[in-house]
Amino acid sequence: MYDDDNKKKPKTIQDLLLEYSGQVLDLNRLSDYDRASMTYFTDPKVCRQPRLHITISLDVTEDHRAFIDRAKPEDTFTGYLTWALLATIHRHSYLSWRYIHGVWYAFDDLPLFIPVATGMPGNRLDSVLLKNIAATDWESFSLRYKSAIEQSRRCWSNPFEDQLHWSVYHFIGNLPGIQFTSLMIHESGIETTRPIFYFGHRYEDRGNLFVPFTVQFHHATFDPVLLEKFIADFQELLASGRN
Repeated sequence: MYDDDNKKKPKTIQDLLLEYSGQVLDLNRLSDYDRASMTYFTDPKVCRQPRLHITISLDVTEDHRAFIDRAKPEDTFTGYLTWALLATIHRHSYLSWRYIHGVWYAFDDLPLFIPVATGMPGNRLDSVLLKNIAATDWESFSLRYKSAIEQSRRCWSNPFEDQLHWSVYHFIGNLPGIQFTSLMIHESGIETTRPIFYFGHRYEDRGNLFVPFTVQFHHATFDPVLLEKFIADFQELLASGRN
């Protein structure tokens, strides 16, 4: 179920830029390495597989304990992980760059797409789209997240109707029933270089709580060196909520 503020969809690139605070990316302001990577990894003639998949186990022991101590009835730890991850994405501008029809764009306020398991035998998956969330604090996000998840389980909405929009959204998924050690994520035929993130089933090991965490990213805009700093920032932001 889409959020109430997503009933009118723009149809052109210019509308997309206006609604999601986007602009053409000035490549001249980037490093030589960035420009070379963005050229090399978007050319299918020289790089057939530009996407990498990396899965790690995040230790969330202290974060989860602190969250339980202060959580309100509407709060969920999955929602908190999602909010903290989105906040970290906004700190790393690379992850909001999109390559559309041969042009690079930078966005400041992309919506968040979340696939949702409904628990129903028919429409077993639905989706949530949250817009205007770039500067949303945890309390506001938690309320919108819970409301949108509940609505998504009541009726089906097709997230693929506007394929261009679908291809640029931030994507954070959750597979609470699967304790995966790796996850290969499908690749869209509409390539915009957006990353995809997934959490898995939380599990205990020697008294500590872990959550599987997979990142699929396009090498034109991200790499393992940047991912190392990204994960450190994510864990720092999670820890800051304990204070």
